[in-house]
Amino acid sequence: MKIKASIIIPMYNSERTIKETLDALNTQTKKNFEVIIVNDGSTDNSMEIVKKFKADFPLKIISQQNSGPAVARNSGAKHSKKDVIIFLDSDCIPHEDFVEKITAPLKNKEVCGIEGRYETKNKNFWVARYVGYEMDYRQEPMKKAERIDHVATYACCYRKEVFGKGFLNIFRKANMEDTELSYRLTKENKKLVFQPSAIVKHPHPEKFLGFLKQQYARGYWRALGHIRHPEKLVKDSYMGNSMIVQGGLALLFFLTLLFYLSSVYFFGFIKFLYLPLMLFLLLYISNFNLGVYCARCEKKMLFFAPLIASFRSIAACAGFLKGFFDFNVSSKNQIKNWN
Repeated sequence: MKIKASIIIPMYNSERTIKETLDALNTQTKKNFEVIIVNDGSTDNSMEIVKKFKADFPLKIISQQNSGPAVARNSGAKHSKKDVIIFLDSDCIPHEDFVEKITAPLKNKEVCGIEGRYETKNKNFWVARYVGYEMDYRQEPMKKAERIDHVATYACCYRKEVFGKGFLNIFRKANMEDTELSYRLTKENKKLVFQPSAIVKHPHPEKFLGFLKQQYARGYWRALGHIRHPEKLVKDSYMGNSMIVQGGLALLFFLTLLFYLSSVYFFGFIKFLYLPLMLFLLLYISNFNLGVYCARCEKKMLFFAPLIASFRSIAACAGFLKGFFDFNVSSKNQIKNWN
């Protein structure tokens, strides 16, 4: 069968997951692809596992110093000579028809990029289940949309000619670099779509504090993307208008909390505690539709999901504020040189 696509997998210390990912690619219904592993400076046993793997497909290995997933994916794309590039994370386990499903929308010549769907792998952890529920909730409108402006690279596909220079190398972490590219392509009127039948299994955060740290980091790097695309703070395909609504409420929560703590410290007033509590309540209420959605799968999530989402919004807002300061002050010259 003629090889038509390159599956690019950035790999950094993935010894626990990479074999399972490659095993799943061995069982694909369509084998019209090659796999390019980009070893991003791994220090564990990842490379030995890949080298020993018996692949039913052409397997290439590229090594580089640790530079982050954006650079790794761009490097893989440069080494691809195929018309189609598929990005897959090293901890994602594709369903056996993933390649077939993720490339199917390309039959429409207008389609340039496709996003697949997560399925929660570690459902025995309640935090992981919540993350999966929220992702499904946010992707529901994308199923009905003719076009989207959000393609996440955990499992996605692009026409090589459209991908161009790819991700901005300034993104050193796996946060926002894929969304920023999506924003850029939609500004060029490129058609991006969601393919919910192209599924990969993925382990989500298992501990609450770990989840909040993840959201803080995503907020931090999101600031970098929105410096370039401020209009997307209002709404995008995945977040809807929750960024401006819940992000605004989280910001007001911080401001009222700061006011309350200042009033206690300087004047001994404690009566203003109701202000941050009121903002937190409004934040909780703004997430109640999410709770209703999650309750279809797990009844207790009716009340727990809005609570988790409220803390998530606060963590993401804190990261965004830190990132906005760092990238506007510390990295101003670097941002001006974006290309």
